[in-house]
Amino acid sequence: MDRNKIKGIEGWLLWFTIILFLTAAIYGLSFIIWMFNLYLGEYNYETYFYFFTSALMLFLYVQTIILELKKKKKFIKSAKIALSISILLTFVELFTIVETSSYIIGSIIGTGVWIWYLNVSVRVKNTFIKK
Repeated sequence: MDRNKIKGIEGWLLWFTIILFLTAAIYGLSFIIWMFNLYLGEYNYETYFYFFTSALMLFLYVQTIILELKKKKKFIKSAKIALSISILLTFVELFTIVETSSYIIGSIIGTGVWIWYLNVSVRVKNTFIKK
């Protein structure tokens, strides 16, 4: 198969896109829930942390989705930034709020795989870099 013909939001890139949409929806729901907690008078560190992090991640993931759907070159950088900040926030959460670390290894591995994919994928290069 001609490597130049491999482009578009298909294959593994489609899976990545679906994950972006699902993650944005989860952060959107989380943002709404924590906003209601603030509205109901729950003023503590945990509520503020989750409210602001869900707002930040919702913004980053929606921005990444828009860049991807418009097939902008900035999509790759935006996706890597969103994934990296997600891991950073997971570490902050681990050391400040939650006493368990059971999900952090999965988060690191999953993020690492997707960042690697964005770096080496012929489809990603043909769709977002080569014009």
